[in-house]
Amino acid sequence: MASILIADRDQTERTGIQWFIQSNRIQFDHMAEVADVEEMARFIENQRPEVVVIELEMIPANQMTEISLLFRRHVKKVICLTAEGVFERALQAIEFQSMALLIKPLSQEQLKRSLLQATQQSLAAPNSDKALAPASGISYAALFMTQPLEQIEYSLILLRPEEKDSIPALYHWLEQYPLPYPVQYFALSKDIVCVLQVPKQNEEAVLQQEGQRILQRWTSEYSNRRLSLAIHPASIPAESLHDMYMITKDLFKLSFFKGLQQVFRVKEDGAFHTIDPFLTPEEQRVWMRALEEGDKQGVKNWLYQHFTDFQPPYPEPELLRVRFTSILAQLRRFMKTYHLDQISEIEKRYHGIFQTVLSAPVLFSIVQEVILFIFDLMDGAAKQKENSATDVIERGLRFMEQNYHIQGFGLQEVADHVGMSPSYYSHLMTQTKGETFREILTAIRVNKARRLLAETTMTVQEITERIGFADPNYFSRVFKKETGQTPRVYRQREKSKESRKK
Repeated sequence: MASILIADRDQTERTGIQWFIQSNRIQFDHMAEVADVEEMARFIENQRPEVVVIELEMIPANQMTEISLLFRRHVKKVICLTAEGVFERALQAIEFQSMALLIKPLSQEQLKRSLLQATQQSLAAPNSDKALAPASGISYAALFMTQPLEQIEYSLILLRPEEKDSIPALYHWLEQYPLPYPVQYFALSKDIVCVLQVPKQNEEAVLQQEGQRILQRWTSEYSNRRLSLAIHPASIPAESLHDMYMITKDLFKLSFFKGLQQVFRVKEDGAFHTIDPFLTPEEQRVWMRALEEGDKQGVKNWLYQHFTDFQPPYPEPELLRVRFTSILAQLRRFMKTYHLDQISEIEKRYHGIFQTVLSAPVLFSIVQEVILFIFDLMDGAAKQKENSATDVIERGLRFMEQNYHIQGFGLQEVADHVGMSPSYYSHLMTQTKGETFREILTAIRVNKARRLLAETTMTVQEITERIGFADPNYFSRVFKKETGQTPRVYRQREKSKESRKK
């Protein structure tokens, strides 16, 4: 025969239910009653009653999960009572896998039908959870070697803490966790593997529910240690535990896209796909243009579009990391252009961002860190432009003064010397000096020609070559345009002035 425990805060209710059972000759060989949750838990753990009648209002909200696990582990049938016929109480009854939810004041007919059904089902079949054979005889080797599965079908739950040094604490915590199914735990370098035997009926729902419970309870006890779970139901075909383990641990790649503290489940179509991880030449041009122009919104939109707008199946996380390194290469070039790499704080941050790209567990955090760093680079470059524009121009002018005589000497050589792109340096020179590069170079050469015409007896041909022109006729046209005189007329007038002084 079955035993029954009546848990209700009201003595009158407890006495009334016992009287009702006796008067209707419902077959329980033992009846007991308790008035609080702690006493109920002790009784269930020690006496293991087949049936529990429980008043829902007596259970504190923070003990719902614990009591649910207690019932599932030790009690075959639960009948819930409540004075509040509301949706919340119905959810609690479902959580307890209750066979009935009765509203007070109790209907005698409903109470009798529920009690009779409970005795019949308890006597007819043993608890299905306990009918499972223990999950024993599995060794660590089964996780790493392809050994065909036996007739017993296993499910896997993998637990991966964010920090590997949490593995020992997690393992000991699991040993005390009241999982209501036969289970073996295997501690690995990054994960703990739970090999379970779960009833086939509603297997996937049960595993998902257990995974969520483990996650919630761990989080409530270790709020500063994040945890992710991955589930492989026995219903998904696999050749061996090794295959199940390899497929399941691959799910943790999804944390890269969805974040930590998640419960992932193996699916038939869960593979990742490959992408080209390198920026195309056009994308490189887009990046350099955005950086040069300080287009913060454009950079932010580009990163969000290319790194956050994914739909399953997801790209391989490692290929996305490589794609980020291609972007870092563009940032490096930008830093060198404006000598930001010579600023120790920025250089240190660059290396920190590189490590974030290589090892951060969640994609969105990488995107945010990269965006913030790029914005700071843009601000730093703008400041460098503002503070050092004059210095850069002066360095370029000095270089032009030293090399104006070289035929073919032009903007590219000067831009290379100061470490800027030709287009930007030309823009900066025009903005700063009010003249184009070509105008300034021509003025330097013409001024040098004036001195040579006035102070030497060099021919126009010789002066042409000395100042970097190749064609004397072209030099003469340029000189006349700048001075209003041909080189010969200029020399004659300068010589005449000199004679008059004497």
